Amino acid sequence: MVMFGTVLWSQAGVATLLAGVCLYAAVWAGRATARAERRAELGAIAQACRDDREAKRLAFKESKDGRAHFPKEKVDEVTSLTASELAAAIKAGKYTSTEVMQIYCQRGLLAAEKLNVTAAEMFADAMAEARKADEEYKRLRGKGELDKLPPLHGVPVSIKDNLNVAGQVATSGMQVRASKPVLKDSAIVKTLRAAGAIPFVKGNIPQGLMIPESDNAVFGRALNPFNQDRTPGGSSGGDAALVAARCAPLSIGSDIGGSIRIPAHFCGIYGFKATAARVSRLGNSMPRLRDRSGQEKVAGVIGPMARSVADIATVLEIWWGKPSRESATLTSMHQADPLCPPLPFYRAVLRDSRPVWVGVLETDGWFETCPTQKRAIREAASVLTKKGHKLINFKVPDPTTFVRCYTAIMSADGGMRCMIEGMEGEAVLPTYERMLAMAKLPGFIRPYLGRILQLFGQRRASEIVQAAGAKTTYNYWDWCAEASAYSRKFMDAMREANVDALLMPAHALPAYPHGAAKDLSFACSYTFLLNLINLPAGVVPVTVATLQEEGLYSPPPEQDDLFAKKARATLKDIAGLPVGVQVATLPWRDELCLRLMQDLETGLGPCPRPNKW
Repeated sequence: MVMFGTVLWSQAGVATLLAGVCLYAAVWAGRATARAERRAELGAIAQACRDDREAKRLAFKESKDGRAHFPKEKVDEVTSLTASELAAAIKAGKYTSTEVMQIYCQRGLLAAEKLNVTAAEMFADAMAEARKADEEYKRLRGKGELDKLPPLHGVPVSIKDNLNVAGQVATSGMQVRASKPVLKDSAIVKTLRAAGAIPFVKGNIPQGLMIPESDNAVFGRALNPFNQDRTPGGSSGGDAALVAARCAPLSIGSDIGGSIRIPAHFCGIYGFKATAARVSRLGNSMPRLRDRSGQEKVAGVIGPMARSVADIATVLEIWWGKPSRESATLTSMHQADPLCPPLPFYRAVLRDSRPVWVGVLETDGWFETCPTQKRAIREAASVLTKKGHKLINFKVPDPTTFVRCYTAIMSADGGMRCMIEGMEGEAVLPTYERMLAMAKLPGFIRPYLGRILQLFGQRRASEIVQAAGAKTTYNYWDWCAEASAYSRKFMDAMREANVDALLMPAHALPAYPHGAAKDLSFACSYTFLLNLINLPAGVVPVTVATLQEEGLYSPPPEQDDLFAKKARATLKDIAGLPVGVQVATLPWRDELCLRLMQDLETGLGPCPRPNKW
């Protein structure tokens, strides 16, 4: 009887187990089907966005503006001017805003088709605004009041995809957002329009804005105008490429880990990240669900990219206003966004001729730089010395700590949860595979994996693995405290060295081959650092890589790991790629940073120009 009951129980157990397995399989299959259906729906949204863009391109090509012909000499003349020079030429009556916009819309379309660097083209709207600008010019000229023209009257400007322009989508490289045009301009776009600038394209970006490439499932991969096998960087890569290719005189990007400065370095132009609080983020989209993010310790900053320091200074003066004897709130971004300090732009600092003490570093001690980057630092240092500045060597204190802090804070949500939720069902692209795998590791595994990596000579990977991942509130606060302590330590080191500024690499390497970012995100440590400690910083183009420098990479023994192997592999066929340097100053000393960038510009000459552009 007992045996019979046991048999019955065993049969019932097996049946229950089989039923459970079948139920799990059905649930899994149902979820897989729902996921496939959702991804097909998102793919259709992205395709509809591309179809709409293609229809607008065709309409422009067939329009009077798209068919307007200009001699090559005139196109070269107009596109060789910086934004400031172009504004002066329009004011002087040399060009109309209409013909300038026709030239740039045609150039923008060429870049869109050859390099895939645009997310949206606003050609019809831009042409209408350019004609209004010409009418305003005629009105003021008739009254003898051309001095009332705004500083960027009639100048075309490209705007990064995630920065809101009324009537345009702001996708952040996510398919779900490709059918949702925003209703209002952001604060920074409003101030640019008030200054006479005319948005005419939006630049391509990476999915989620979190990698130094520009590739997504809505618009595809952007190409570098210097070498189409290379990325223009990210996340403001499309906009940087437009400026480098002379297809936009001025661009506006954003930067939370180098997203302005890395593309500027990869594309051979100027880019600037201000002290975080000085530029409003009001009214812009975020690659997060409901456009909300509680991560405020490492702040994103909106900033300009251009082919001259003068253009960057003009944009900042527009945003921040000029010093006034009246209330500063009347002439600064504080008026548009009360969270921005009422601090105007002090142009007089750029005219100062007193020497500045500058700390110089060729490496941050975390990721060794390539020979071209070292040469760029030495050439830039020579220029600053000739300008009368005082240069001394500077060493980054405890570099592993800043990398660990940046990694810990930026990955605290665990498993890239905030970005994935914001994508609402879209698949993560392969460029994020390594990052996602690391982010999803269970916390209890990390210390053991870290020790194993140490044993196999992968010290840097060990540090990253152990710092990354989901955090409790207590752990997150502790990491924020560690980052604050490091910021103070770094600034104390600058004071002890008696330096007011730093001359340092913009990046360890020149522009990556496509897809390399998945292995080399931490070669961006030179920009991560300055976001973490909130130093204003700008990139200055210095040189291009030579044939003799191809394939050369000699890291110190403690860095001779898999990262170094990947870095060395990117240095094949780099001849002709631009390389820049970074200038940084203490917080709120943005104008001093621009002054040093300006001194470098006068000593180094114009930005390099890509062949055929």
